[in-house]
Amino acid sequence: MRSKSIFFFAIGLIFLTNCKVQAVIYEAVVLSSSEFNLVKAYGLSGGQQVGSGFSSSTSGNTHALLWYGTAESMVDLNPSGFTTSTAYGVSSGQQVGTGSGSVTSGNNHALLWSDTANSVIDLHPNLFEWSSGRDIHNGQQAGEGSGSITGGNTHALLWSGTAESMVDLNPSGFTMSEAYSISVGQQVGAGVTTGGEQHALLWYGTAESVVDLNPSGFTSTLAYGTDGSHQVGEGYGIDTLGDTHALLWSGSAESLVDLHPTGFTKSRARGVSGDQQVGDGRGSITGGNNHALLWSDTANSVIDLHSFLTDEYVTSYAYDIDSMGNIIGYALTDTGDFSAILWTPEPATLLLLGLGALMVRRKHS
Repeated sequence: MRSKSIFFFAIGLIFLTNCKVQAVIYEAVVLSSSEFNLVKAYGLSGGQQVGSGFSSSTSGNTHALLWYGTAESMVDLNPSGFTTSTAYGVSSGQQVGTGSGSVTSGNNHALLWSDTANSVIDLHPNLFEWSSGRDIHNGQQAGEGSGSITGGNTHALLWSGTAESMVDLNPSGFTMSEAYSISVGQQVGAGVTTGGEQHALLWYGTAESVVDLNPSGFTSTLAYGTDGSHQVGEGYGIDTLGDTHALLWSGSAESLVDLHPTGFTKSRARGVSGDQQVGDGRGSITGGNNHALLWSDTANSVIDLHSFLTDEYVTSYAYDIDSMGNIIGYALTDTGDFSAILWTPEPATLLLLGLGALMVRRKHS
């Protein structure tokens, strides 16, 4: 039976090698519209995408936006009394972000929506000067804020749908911290130690549960995304010769995988779902421009998502990926205009990526 498994693995490897270029295909959907033609997108889940944009119709002010896969489906989430807003995360028909206006005395407040502008809930905690929501999952929201109660230092925060539910995640030994992502009971971000070093951090709902993800040989690390099992981010140090590298963890500093691809001088990973990670990077291979990137657990698995955009775009960024392989981010033209981009995998790509994941599992079993 083992020889049979090896035989099928070999066929799969030949298929992957011969068909990768032809089969890995993504459709890039531009989410900009005539009303909002300057937009960025940061998160997606359940067929929804979120971000922000502005145009002449908003008097140049940024508004939080929600899409359902097309530019025409866009919903303006900017609430009454707010001048500006941005949505960063989405889950189960709820969106989280930040906004400011007359009702907040001009300070940023963490905000929670349920698909419409008038559904907004202000998550801003008492005794805080400002706050921001960064991500949401299963009714919990992660972000950061500061005020008199934190001594003016930024602290990572966790909410469960109300301002009163706020939990301060700032751990002992860290002067400040931020939370960027949440999934399946995990929160990730970064903190600054009392010695002044920046470390990627992982929490499980309390400050005391913190796990320091900073590995040996790294001077600075940040964690931007989690799927509840894996964490992604960036870091640099002796082991990277001072260049910033995209990083992947599985719950501990020792589990680190360096995703930095050949031909790049800088890379970072922002989102993760299962065996796939997304982010961006630049180097000689990209002409020095930032390109949105996709990995499948290893540096040499990298796919340049920028290649699926039209020639008018010179830089691109990928921020999040869902369980179906859909990817969200944005791209800039040579004139400085920017558009939210939704990359959707073609059926042949889904089959190929599934085959690749199967081969990796067999190889390690």
